[in-house]
Amino acid sequence: MLVLSRKKNESIIINNDITIVVVEIRGDKVRLGVEAPREIPVHRREVYEAIRRQEAAAATAQAEAAPQEAVEHDAEAKVQAEETATAAAAKGGIPQTGFWRNDPAHKAPASSPEDQQQAADPAVEATQTD
Repeated sequence: MLVLSRKKNESIIINNDITIVVVEIRGDKVRLGVEAPREIPVHRREVYEAIRRQEAAAATAQAEAAPQEAVEHDAEAKVQAEETATAAAAKGGIPQTGFWRNDPAHKAPASSPEDQQQAADPAVEATQTD
């Protein structure tokens, strides 16, 4: 910690844009004046610590609420996935989303006679018609 001695009406400059002036000295109390840009917060230590405690409590409350929101979101996503799978099964197909699309062991059932023939014999190439 840097310790400086100042008399009444003397000042200290910090970083070219903050000035601290000794305004008054009464016994064991010193009154300081602080000139700083508005975007730089200036607080007494006890006020600063109270603000930090409040911010920490708000962050904790938000963190505790976040897992509940994630659980609710996961539950909604699961319901949507089940509804999609149910709708696809009702139409006789496997939904082409998620791991089904990327896993070669899980292929959608063939829908046309050409697809069925190709599924039965991979050596048969599908013909394209215009």
